[in-house]
Order: sequence, then structure tokens, then C-alpha cells
Amino acid sequence: MIYTSQAKSLKLNGDILKLIAAITMFIDHTGAILYPNIMFLRIIGRIAFPIFVFFIAEGCIYTRNKGKYLLNICLFAAITQTVKIIFKDTDDFNVLFTFAVSVVIITVFQYTADSIGRKNKGQSVFMMLIFVLIIYAVWFVNRIVVIQYGFWGCLAPFIVYLSRYFRKGNDGLNTKVALLAIAMSAVYMVYGGVQSYAYLAVPLLLCYSGQKGGKVPKYFFYIFYPSHLAILYMLKNFI
Repeated sequence: MIYTSQAKSLKLNGDILKLIAAITMFIDHTGAILYPNIMFLRIIGRIAFPIFVFFIAEGCIYTRNKGKYLLNICLFAAITQTVKIIFKDTDDFNVLFTFAVSVVIITVFQYTADSIGRKNKGQSVFMMLIFVLIIYAVWFVNRIVVIQYGFWGCLAPFIVYLSRYFRKGNDGLNTKVALLAIAMSAVYMVYGGVQSYAYLAVPLLLCYSGQKGGKVPKYFFYIFYPSHLAILYMLKNFI
């Protein structure tokens, strides 16, 4: 089993893991924006994406309102992209757009799975067709525009989400992390380089207690993303 005795002895709730992701993302973007020649900063930053992928999947598994969840992601994706445009960083669409696409994929898949479960043949065939078209559309759009982490980045939370159809408890955590590692392998195969360091997130996620935490305000991580980028862009103008 992947779930080690060391991981059993250390428990990290969702807030702590997401704070680790936020801090490492800040370090990563500090390197990308202010110190592009310091590769170590980018290496540390590889920890962030897998953790956020994991919790996007968790959010889709447990949220009662995927529509509201998607709306929040889209809203802050638009705010973040506005910040990037203001500071003339228009090379790509930010990672919240990646996650918005992921939520759409997961939602359509869930409707498809539900229709199959109800044994509604006509609806099942229709939803499977829609799901295939959605996947193709995501692939096609990624051929035209640059979305951070590309096609496989968009699929990564969906791959982790598939764990809900496997065993629960510690074995469920193992399955989620194993599926995450598979998703990160696909991202690495496309982008290579420092992306291999994304596996550093694996032992941290194996320590996940399954508890949210609840001490960090609900919208902190949404607000943090555009805010820290704006600060770094402003600092760049003064250095």
C-alpha cells in the first residue's frame, strides 16, 4: 500500500494542505515573475498544482451545489485574468480556468454516470455522447489557446474524482493519490522538466486527515490567487 506508517503518524487537514499549496505557489510565482533564473523557486512551486488538483476533485465529490462551485471558480478566474492583462501578462489563461474546465468535465461525467445507473438507455447514450464531445472540445481548445497545464491539467481533477467509484477510508485516500500520480505523470510527459517535482506533493497528500479544518475563511484561497499575482507584478515594476 502507498499509505505509509510515517503518513499515518502525521495528519494534515484540508486548510493546512491548501495553505502549503498557497505558499509554494507564491514561491513559484515569485520565481517566475521576479527571479526567473532561480530554478529552485520553480521546483518548490511544483508542489502547489497537485494539491489544488486533489482538492478540486474533493470539492466536486462533496459539494452540494456544483453550479455555485463552478461560478466561484469562473468569477475569480476572470478577476485573475484581468490582473494578468493589466500587467501585460497575456501568454496564457490562468489555472483557475483549467479548474473551471475540470468542474465542467466532472459535472457532465456525473450526469452520465447517474443516467447509466438509472438504466435510462436513451439518456445514457445522449449523455455519453455529450461527455465525449466535451472531452474533444477541451482537447481542441487546448490546441488553439494556452490554458495552464493544458489538456491533461484539465483532466487531472477528473482522474482523481474517479476514486469515488473505488474503496473508501485509507484505501480511498491511497486510490485518490495514486490517480493523482497518474495524472501528474501525464502532465510530466507533455511538459517534462521541473514537472517531475510535482511528485513531492504525494507524501503530503498521504497525510490528509479527511477533515476540512474550517479555520481559514471560505474565500481566502480564491482571493489569494489574484491578490498575490497583483503584488508580485507591482514589485516587478519597482525592481
